Amino acid sequence: PITLGSFEKARTGILEGLAPLKWEAYEKGKGHIVATKKLTKYLLINRVIEPVYYMAEVDIFFDATRYTIQYKNSINLKYDGENIHKLYNQWVHELDQGIRAHTQMRN
Repeated sequence: PITLGSFEKARTGILEGLAPLKWEAYEKGKGHIVATKKLTKYLLINRVIEPVYYMAEVDIFFDATRYTIQYKNSINLKYDGENIHKLYNQWVHELDQGIRAHTQMRN
């Protein structure tokens, strides 16, 4: 676990870690943040440029000593219960790194 300091430092560090990565977030309860990342790509489909919408939603549970990021929901990321699109893994990895950077800066 990462030493987050206090509950409030953890909360603030997590929220600050989300923002630069364009994750939207709301607090669902004490120690629980729901974060959502959205992306629209334009792809050529049957000779027509079509928007394709991607979305990932995660639960972030935390206390003063640790946090966890858990899959909650997704759109167009091909989740089948075991596997998911590499874009999701990239987003969550970046999210984890952003949170780590901001929570460590607060200590």
